[in-house]
Amino acid sequence: MSHILFCVTPTPGHVNPLILLAKHLHSRGHGILFQTADVFKSQIEAAGLEFTALEGLANHDHRESKKIWPELATAEPGIHCRVAVSL
Repeated sequence: MSHILFCVTPTPGHVNPLILLAKHLHSRGHGILFQTADVFKSQIEAAGLEFTALEGLANHDHRESKKIWPELATAEPGIHCRVAVSL
């Protein structure tokens, strides 16, 4: 079987769905290494998956994001595209 690395942005909206996918693949015999922030370690290990932590600022608690990056407090929500398209 395959060995698969899940390297996941440390937010619940990214981690939670991928835990389900990783669990499914693990149940089919694939080796899984799940890499994200330490805040998700117990959740990942409870799912029976091997965990490894991200390094540096990537290994942060998503609930503290505005303290780490204060500019997020005043940023508009959503993704903003600044590319002009001409038809």
